[in-house]
Amino acid sequence: EYVLTATDPLTGLQMSYNITVLPTLIADNLVKYFRNESQFYISLFDSEGNAVPNTAITMNINGVFYNRTTNANGTAKLNINLIPGEYVLTATDPLTGLQMSYKITVLPVLTAEDLTMQYKDGSQFKATLVDGQGKALSGAKIQFNVNGVFYYRTTNDEGVAALNINLMAGEYIITSQYENAAISNKITITS
Repeated sequence: EYVLTATDPLTGLQMSYNITVLPTLIADNLVKYFRNESQFYISLFDSEGNAVPNTAITMNINGVFYNRTTNANGTAKLNINLIPGEYVLTATDPLTGLQMSYKITVLPVLTAEDLTMQYKDGSQFKATLVDGQGKALSGAKIQFNVNGVFYYRTTNDEGVAALNINLMAGEYIITSQYENAAISNKITITS
């Protein structure tokens, strides 16, 4: 938004006008869970505010460039299939060169925390699983790999799968996996 001030050179009268410059690319930041159906949509408009159909918009996310063509309503879609994390998507208007940046956040469906425990104290390593809408996913089989041995545990009503830890003192990496979602954590056991 800008303020334009004009002065009449004869009378010295000043008038101010608010000028709002609207972007030709319109989109919202996206927050989605890993591999759910949510995608990034962006609309292209000309200088008169009319939708621009059948035009390729260039988008860059995570160092990869994509060209997506707008539909009859001037909207293009980009599938987001990135691992959990925060990303910046930069889109370029092919008509004006305008570049706009949007924040893309991919949330994990599988989470866990590092575990520090005493030898044979009865501690469990727990992983939590949610569906693509963030709701607890019960009855799902989680694979755990610790010290080269695979274990399978089923999630409860809260989406939590628990694994009893009966290892010798030391540090271990545990990998938890459900379908395409995989995470690694550290288990530290003291004597």
